Amino acid sequence: MKKIGKLNKTEKLCKMTVGVDAHIDPKKNKNIGAGLVSAREGITLIALVITIIVLLILAAITINLTIGQRGILKRAEEAGRNYQEAAKKEDEALSNFLKEADDIIDGINGGSKPLPENALAKKVEIGDYVAYDPRAGVTDTSKLSYKSEVGTGSSHGNGYTDIPEGQTFTVEENTKWRVLSKDETTGEVVLISEKTMHKFGMKGAIGYLYAEQELNEICKMYGYGKGANTGKIFRYKTGDTVEGLTEGTITGSGARSITTEDINAITKYNPNNDEAMKEAGYGQEYTHTIYYPTKTNPNGKSTNAVERTDKSTAYYYQGSEYLTDTESAMYKMLFGNNNDSTYWLASRGVRSYSARANFREFYVNGGGVGSAFFCDGYSSTLDVSGDALGVRPIVYLKSNIQTSAKDASGAWIISE
Repeated sequence: MKKIGKLNKTEKLCKMTVGVDAHIDPKKNKNIGAGLVSAREGITLIALVITIIVLLILAAITINLTIGQRGILKRAEEAGRNYQEAAKKEDEALSNFLKEADDIIDGINGGSKPLPENALAKKVEIGDYVAYDPRAGVTDTSKLSYKSEVGTGSSHGNGYTDIPEGQTFTVEENTKWRVLSKDETTGEVVLISEKTMHKFGMKGAIGYLYAEQELNEICKMYGYGKGANTGKIFRYKTGDTVEGLTEGTITGSGARSITTEDINAITKYNPNNDEAMKEAGYGQEYTHTIYYPTKTNPNGKSTNAVERTDKSTAYYYQGSEYLTDTESAMYKMLFGNNNDSTYWLASRGVRSYSARANFREFYVNGGGVGSAFFCDGYSSTLDVSGDALGVRPIVYLKSNIQTSAKDASGAWIISE
């Protein structure tokens, strides 16, 4: 048998390592045993701490997913709200559909329900009196007055320097109102004051630039009473036609100033069909170098003459030529006589010539529609003029206005 040589160092180390449990006597090597136990206990504590940390992380993640800002509960709550909103919209759409279906089944054109028999629009005739009171139910009395300042080119006003402190107007008491128009389909009734009100002065470039606004602002104070349709929106324009017009609005009131468009719609007058007016220059354009009204300067006048093209838009006609029944309620309401029917119309016009142009405001006077010039533009200057006439408001009533009888004066009583 071959004799085994001496073990090298590596083999000895391996042998000692492999046989460590078999050759160590715990009784003789107490310290070694205690070390092994401590090592096992240390490993167990580290594992426990790691486990706890992992559990805490998982718990945090779970809580966040459940009740966090975008958690399950929040999403569920949001989904619930979305469902309720969608259901509400669906119910509204269904309700509207059923309402329209009911209207169609009722056989009403345009899908609107027929007016009740006591609707004001069905009871009244043109020219009838209606017991409308612009002060009834108005708690904010500041709405019942308006101060028109002289103004500047850049701020609205009347330009009437004859009254430098401005002109203040308050709703006139005991005003009588008559039916100007009615619509038995929509139920809308429009009223006009029986006579002209106040006396309003306008003058010069500022008066021309802001005439439509000032007239509507004055008439606006008559549109807050019981029955007035305060949801209406009325539009007007300020400025110069060549330089550029700005549109303004009157809101929250059911009243505005009467215009040439209102009267022309009733008389059926169309200046484009009036050959006599065409021969007099209506519709003609002239290019000239003149001073003109402008918003860019405080006094409302341009600083120099400029070359510009102005078109003639002013006209005049007699009401009796179109409303031939001069005894009718409509003719008397609009044109009446010189004392009761001289008033401004919230519409402006221009008369253009080869070397000048004058800038005008429409009015009713002498039984017809005409215009007064506020400023005359030449190559050397802008002449100014003005006048003081009455104001004529018209009031729109709500479509649901009803009536049961007339009052002691013969005016229809209104109720909503």
